[in-house]
Amino acid sequence: MSKFTLPTAYTAASLFDSRVVDRHISEGRTTQKAYDAYLAGLPDEADEGAESELKFVVRGRALATNGSNDDES
Repeated sequence: MSKFTLPTAYTAASLFDSRVVDRHISEGRTTQKAYDAYLAGLPDEADEGAESELKFVVRGRALATNGSNDDES
């Protein structure tokens, strides 16, 4: 069987997707050095983020959001 070749539709975003990049590196589709260069080239968009608040509800009961779940029995 022939070695995997990248489809022409492969983009850097899909090649370096954090969910699959380790597999792409181990299978020889890219290198750690190329991935590091890709990450270094991404713009810093920290200022574009927005703070939000999240309320967890399980079976109609709100859970504590401080990491503990004192309300659970």
